[in-house]
Amino acid sequence: MAKQKRYAEPLALALILHVALLTLFTLSFEFTSKQASTPEADIIHAQAVDLSALKTDSRKTAAKPKAEPEITPEPEPVEQEQEPQEQEQPVAVDEQKLEQQRQADAEKKLAAQKIAAEKAEQEQIKAAKRAVAEKAKAEAAKKAAEEKLAAEQAAAEKTEAAKKAATEKAKAEAAKKASEEKLAADKAAAEKTAQQKAEAVKKAAAEKAKAEAAKKAAEEKQTAQKAAQEQAELAKKAAAEKAKAEAAKKASEEKLAAEKAVAEKAAQDKAEAAKKAAAEKAKTEAAKKAAEEKLAAEKAAQEQAEAAKKAAAEKAKAEAAKKATEEKLAAEKAAAEKAAQEKAAAEKAAAEKAATEAAAKAAAAKAEIDAAIDAIKKKVNRSWIRPPTASSGMKCTIQVRLSAQGEVLGEPRIISSSGDEIFDNSAVSAVLKAQPLPVPGDKEQFAKAFRSFTFTFDPK
Repeated sequence: MAKQKRYAEPLALALILHVALLTLFTLSFEFTSKQASTPEADIIHAQAVDLSALKTDSRKTAAKPKAEPEITPEPEPVEQEQEPQEQEQPVAVDEQKLEQQRQADAEKKLAAQKIAAEKAEQEQIKAAKRAVAEKAKAEAAKKAAEEKLAAEQAAAEKTEAAKKAATEKAKAEAAKKASEEKLAADKAAAEKTAQQKAEAVKKAAAEKAKAEAAKKAAEEKQTAQKAAQEQAELAKKAAAEKAKAEAAKKASEEKLAAEKAVAEKAAQDKAEAAKKAAAEKAKTEAAKKAAEEKLAAEKAAQEQAEAAKKAAAEKAKAEAAKKATEEKLAAEKAAAEKAAQEKAAAEKAAAEKAATEAAAKAAAAKAEIDAAIDAIKKKVNRSWIRPPTASSGMKCTIQVRLSAQGEVLGEPRIISSSGDEIFDNSAVSAVLKAQPLPVPGDKEQFAKAFRSFTFTFDPK
């Protein structure tokens, strides 16, 4: 019995693998059909037509004569030639309006196409999520089918299939590994397809997946047919052996019957006591045979009841495992969503904090720079000697290059003169006299604002 169970497992795995692959092929076909059946957004093309332009065109058409012999026109007065030119001006305006309307319609069409593309992309993402959920459901069903089929096939395997069962087990393991790799590849392909926006690439990927699934299904069908043929051959061989055994049993029974008939004929010549003894012996054997048959029937019924009980237990176990798997998947999904929300909230808080800190730092730096410039202006004002030519409201703009210690490098340069050279020179002298100028100790602030800076000298 243990050996039969060992050989039953690979066959059960092979059959379950075939069922799972067929299910995946069906799901892939439905997913492709849904993508193909997604309707595109209807776009209504409309154009605004200027009635005055139509009337003008109709007048031109009506005025156009039928084919006639050419007649050289006579020169007309200049006043009549000006009339068509005046009519062409509103026509040009109407054509410009039509061109603007066509451009507006084209922009609306592009916007509608963009909305339709975004909608199709969202549908692709939803379909990919549904495919992942269906995959998890198919894996749970596969596991339940494996356990149920293993229990049902355990009593049906033969000792003669030992070598073949080992080969089938290796083949089933290889097929299972290939199926798992294919499922992983299909999942990655589905996620990648959901991110692609080009409709041609999506359609090509779907057609390729459909062709591969069809090819795989054909191979699986051929393998299943081969396994069924081998099972039929085994059943045929078992039936032949059973018929042979029954024929041998029948021949043995006929031989025993013939021998018994000869013995009975010989016994007729014996005493009545011997005949009675033979009858008692036959009765005893019949009772023994009936008892053996009853015992065998009871044993078979007991084994059948145990098998049914075991199958029910396995089914309950499979259902419990399925429920646990579903609960685990739901919990993992909820945890992942919660983690994503927490991560997004943390990133948002960090970004807001960084922005606040940067703004505060920038404000502090600006305040420090403004304070330093104000201190420089005050020190220069204190060092300034008012020239006789200075008057109220005079000012000039000076460019100064400084060292990190506030020393003036080179000669300060007048960028915007006050109009009085003596006043400008007195301002330059005040800058040189006021050095070292008060600059920030922070090297970055100094390099940014005071290595070379310009200020307005406006003494009050």
